[in-house]
Amino acid sequence: MIIGWINPHNGRKYSLEDVDSLRGVMPSGVLNSMVFKEQQDTRHSGKNITITSGLGCPRKLLIQRMLPSAVNPVKLWAMQRGTWLHEQVGHAMGAVVDGDGQPVWWSEELNPEQCVYEGELFGVKMSCKVDALRRDYGELWDFKFRSERAARYIDVDGVADRRDACQLNMARLLIGGATGKDTSRMSLVAWVDSGGWYRTEAPLMSEEEIGRYCPGGGSTSVRTIFETLNWAMNKWEDGAGEDECKGVINSVKLVGLDMYKDKGGGNACTKYCEYKETCDRVGGTGL
Repeated sequence: MIIGWINPHNGRKYSLEDVDSLRGVMPSGVLNSMVFKEQQDTRHSGKNITITSGLGCPRKLLIQRMLPSAVNPVKLWAMQRGTWLHEQVGHAMGAVVDGDGQPVWWSEELNPEQCVYEGELFGVKMSCKVDALRRDYGELWDFKFRSERAARYIDVDGVADRRDACQLNMARLLIGGATGKDTSRMSLVAWVDSGGWYRTEAPLMSEEEIGRYCPGGGSTSVRTIFETLNWAMNKWEDGAGEDECKGVINSVKLVGLDMYKDKGGGNACTKYCEYKETCDRVGGTGL
């Protein structure tokens, strides 16, 4: 949970209310809105596990849920920026109609009840929230908002990034399980905004194939990350104190250390993690 800010310019910590001290970092309205979004996001709180939980560092997720933390607002914005833009795209998708004037898509902004699905993968209960789903269940779209530098990693033939493909396929499998619809031929598209729009298509993947994938070029598989999170959530007792929470967190591998090491130096911890300071405090990166 976020209880304060770390100014990336000088490393000093400030309370959530002291937005004036970060006026050279980010507009105060954006700072306040980011905290509000975190507080209102019930799907990514408590012991809930989503499909994206298995595509990143489990220790980061546990710190976010269990420990009070001051965070770098610039890195938090990098995580939330896509959420803000999703709202605009979601409304646009809802306006698409067929020749009879009927809506073609369900979108997470306009039809949230048709865009959230629950089920079980890898023996773990989880949920997904999809960006846009054709009402005939024939096509699923996901929107990604990345920096212009990321464009160099987009496949020239339009094949989706493996991480995006895993996310889309996990959603496909949960949709099929929850609705009874045949999703074995569903078209999976990741639209990537990275200094321009790129349409990328994901191949169909089985649960076993998804489970073997190691996010970010690391050494820990999706299946292992989910199993680790499930174990940690079961160990996390309601009302547990900070020391008990730290014990659970320190029992979990720091997966981020060997993620994205091939993309511009550093790793997921140093480049992306807004909870790095808290992670270091409980015996984390040492970087």
